[in-house]
Amino acid sequence: MGEYETTEGRVPSSRYEEYLGVFDEYNDSVEVWEGRERRLRSAEASCRATIERHNAISDTLRTVLAEAGIETG
Repeated sequence: MGEYETTEGRVPSSRYEEYLGVFDEYNDSVEVWEGRERRLRSAEASCRATIERHNAISDTLRTVLAEAGIETG
């Protein structure tokens, strides 16, 4: 938005309508980005849970194999 401001920090009246259009577009896009952010956080949480389950199963399997005398490494 800085490109619309004069050295006094005001938008020149000749560019005010254009400025409002850009301002409104930005405000409208916030909701879209918030939705994307929520979906991304949900996907990340799901992936994290899957990875944690995988790691727990892997640790258990290593323990069982080690107790059975089977080397895995």
